[in-house]
Amino acid sequence: MVRTIVLKLPVKSFSCNIKLVVVQESKKFTPDDVYEEIYYLLSKCIRSVNSVNSAASFVEVILTRSEKLMIGKRVAIAFLLRKGAKYDEVCYILRVSRGTVARVNDRLENSLDFQKHIDRILRQEEIDLALLNFFEKLAKLGSIGKGGSAWRQVSRNLSTEKQKKLISKV
Repeated sequence: MVRTIVLKLPVKSFSCNIKLVVVQESKKFTPDDVYEEIYYLLSKCIRSVNSVNSAASFVEVILTRSEKLMIGKRVAIAFLLRKGAKYDEVCYILRVSRGTVARVNDRLENSLDFQKHIDRILRQEEIDLALLNFFEKLAKLGSIGKGGSAWRQVSRNLSTEKQKKLISKV
């Protein structure tokens, strides 16, 4: 549940209105031991996911659109920061505040596990691109001479795949 509260604060010679958006976790209090059990169960569910398709399906079922967007933006902020993007660039690209970028950056800097997960995916992207380059060159070699039309088609397909990967990196 989301509520908006407007505070009227008198500040010396003028008054100002501050608009606060309050997100309420639940109307009912959750005891700490129950919260820990729920968190552990969620962690186990996430750990059991073993493929990108399975993860996408899990996220689609369990999270609302706004939750997916909020979490997805945080992950995207971390990726952009690890790739060397500046705060203002991240804010512009993802339409987030500097405060959000700062919080994600702080968590990223203070969590080696978070860095490790992000860096592992970034390394895999680089490996995938290097393999595409290698196979593209190999296919071009095979397309020389008689019977090379199949290799030329493979080369074209690899070039298309490489372009898709490069575009998704931006």
